[in-house]
Amino acid sequence: MICKNCGSEIDDAAMFCTNCGAPIEKEEFITNEDRQTVPEYETESAPIEVSSPTRAKSKKPFLIIAAVLIVLIVIGAFAISSLTATKELEDAIDTGNASLIYSVYSEAYGNNSKLKKYDKVIAQTIQEIKDDLNSHDFDEEALSDGENAAWNYCANNWGSLLVSEDGENLESCVSSENQASWDELESLYYSKLNYCRGVNDKAQDDWESAISNFSQVSSADSEYSNAQSLIGECVSDYIGSVLKTVDEKIAQNDISGGLDLLENAKSYLDENGLNSDEISAKIDETLVEYASNYAAKADAAFKEHDVDAAIGNIEVAMELQPENGDYKTKHDLYYQYLPFYLYDEDNCLKIDETGDFWGILSFDEHEEANNNEKMNHTIRWYNNNSDSSSSINAYYDLSGKYDVISGTLYLMKYDKNTSLCGWFKVYGDGKLLYESKKIKGGVLPLDFNVEITGVQNLKISFYGEGTGGFFGEGPSFGINNLTAQKEFPE
Repeated sequence: MICKNCGSEIDDAAMFCTNCGAPIEKEEFITNEDRQTVPEYETESAPIEVSSPTRAKSKKPFLIIAAVLIVLIVIGAFAISSLTATKELEDAIDTGNASLIYSVYSEAYGNNSKLKKYDKVIAQTIQEIKDDLNSHDFDEEALSDGENAAWNYCANNWGSLLVSEDGENLESCVSSENQASWDELESLYYSKLNYCRGVNDKAQDDWESAISNFSQVSSADSEYSNAQSLIGECVSDYIGSVLKTVDEKIAQNDISGGLDLLENAKSYLDENGLNSDEISAKIDETLVEYASNYAAKADAAFKEHDVDAAIGNIEVAMELQPENGDYKTKHDLYYQYLPFYLYDEDNCLKIDETGDFWGILSFDEHEEANNNEKMNHTIRWYNNNSDSSSSINAYYDLSGKYDVISGTLYLMKYDKNTSLCGWFKVYGDGKLLYESKKIKGGVLPLDFNVEITGVQNLKISFYGEGTGGFFGEGPSFGINNLTAQKEFPE
């Protein structure tokens, strides 16, 4: 018999073609009893007509149904076989025991077909864990448990598939085809750990740690967007806390310490990838604000003629904004009004004597006046020579910077009953500018001011009356706070 589908010769009894598998259609013929009788004609010339065999009804629909049933049976058998093949692994996964899963998985080694089926189950499990982690809200648990919130959740819901005390997990059953997906799962888990840490750190006002942890939340994490918002909040709080500490440092005159804090804050934000224009502008704005505040303090101090305070404050402003030219100009201006302390021996160019002076000249002593007033920056002198025409002289270079010298002339408390006098004279560029009153017992301390505008070289001569004699000692006199100063503007 010949197959009508492919033309191959096949056995007459076959139901399917042994070459192409097509079902064989067979024809049936009627029996002799059913055959139509051919009429006989007596006329010899009339041919005898014999009817063709009548074709039986086709059985093709029944054969198609049979073939479909066979295919369905084969598919069903395959499906049942597949389900049976992975059921043991699925049951092991349901236990959440990574060791048991590995035991089942490893038994399939060498059976590539079975391993492929197992790998599909592992891939599906990895995806389910990822979806579960991304659908869970860890905020409330993280507030109290920190990173343990993520660990506990995985342990409670997935056993040792992802986390375990001994470190054994599903990775031992991860094939090369599933490695990328597993790496993504691990990355997501660590991202959740960092998010939970960040939530807990923020609740503890540990802004620095919170920023670091939120910065490590991955873009694949469902909390990524929230983490970015929380970073913004933490950065604001962090900068606020840093500035508060900077205020405290500067209030304690620790300017360099305050500046170090600001620089460290900048570096920290840079390291965490947070050096955005907005953040940099905020820090710069803060520096400008601080500098402006200290410049204002400097102006106020200068108006009160407190030059030291004015210079100190403007120097803080200059440190905060070193490129600000206005602050440099103000500093130079204030510096011109800085007092020149004549009682500081280091500011004295030289000391000599005129005539036969029997005494001393000492600088910056702490004494007490005859009215019991404390005099803490005193130039003290005495002359024991009964010839009071002699003097001891101090010389200074003023370079024309100052307008006035001032101080307080007084008699020492321990010489308050003396009848002998002491006094001084001021010379500017060789010209006598001022001669003080004579002071002795019963005379109260005398304040004085001497105009010295434009004076380059200053000389002060100190005089005193003494009792004479080899062992004698005349009374001591003093000038307290002897200072050269540029006059302040109105």
